Amino acid sequence: MDSTITRQLVLDSLHQAVWRYKPSPGLIHHSDRGSQVRQEVA
Repeated sequence: MDSTITRQLVLDSLHQAVWRYKPSPGLIHHSDRGSQVRQEVA
């Protein structure tokens, strides 16, 4: 894993999820349009 999220990392992750879970036709993909949430753990 890298400290930044690249376009290729996002595409690879999406393709892996589709391959693994084999969703039914008509799947709707929701995107937060690039926002990221970072949580610091103490």
